[in-house]
Amino acid sequence: MSRTLNLCEHLLYEGRRYSALGVDRRALRSFGHLARLRDLSPDIAEETQLRLAELSLKQRKFAKARRHLAAALAHDPTNPECHFMLACSHAEDPKGDRRLALHHYRRSVYLDPENPRYHCDAGLFAVMTEPKQTPR
Repeated sequence: MSRTLNLCEHLLYEGRRYSALGVDRRALRSFGHLARLRDLSPDIAEETQLRLAELSLKQRKFAKARRHLAAALAHDPTNPECHFMLACSHAEDPKGDRRLALHHYRRSVYLDPENPRYHCDAGLFAVMTEPKQTPR
């Protein structure tokens, strides 16, 4: 077993543990170190980007979260949670793109039709952003 693999596993473990404990600064630090490493396995790279995106969303840093989510989608374009988080980052950001948010909400529902949270948030967003129609 190589030293790099041990380091990756250790940083991933630390990041998960700090995240579960709510110590976001330490989790960001661990995942940030991991993200800077080259030659990560696709699974570790995807999880790292997703975790960094979750922490960025928690801090309301939407543009940063979108960058991490785009990197995670490059590893697995069929991840419904990633599409859902990307939709949330656009929906909650005043500078976000509403059209893209709706697209990613729909994509998350398509990829995981059994998840009620995806249906609920997508429906609410669609109703809230629907253009107002004046009665005749």
